[in-house]
Amino acid sequence: MLLVLLACTTGTRAQCVIYGCKATGAWGTGYNEAKIVTIKECEAFALDKCKTSGGTDCKLLSQSKKIGWWAVIATRRASSPAIFDIAEAKPTKEAAEAEARRLYKAHGGTNPMVKVTSWQVFGNHN
Repeated sequence: MLLVLLACTTGTRAQCVIYGCKATGAWGTGYNEAKIVTIKECEAFALDKCKTSGGTDCKLLSQSKKIGWWAVIATRRASSPAIFDIAEAKPTKEAAEAEARRLYKAHGGTNPMVKVTSWQVFGNHN
């Protein structure tokens, strides 16, 4: 089982987009980083990341301008589609991770050793 946890936090004019592929478990996220400043740029970046990570049928999982911490757990089992559990716009990193883990467990996830990838995103201020 492939487990991935990622998180993003947003600020003023926050933007976070997540694409995922249920066939492969690949995912990609785009948020206010570097020169990505519009929601369309975030979408294109997230879709490209999903595809370059091995996604063959990447679909939009989440798109929001909510401010806060985000977390996603992506699980992939050999005989079933990947499952993505998303916690949006929580006040702290810990709260977002706890919510994603709660959702994961509610969907039958049993592995207590989840690989965690997290980062902080700040919104545009212009």
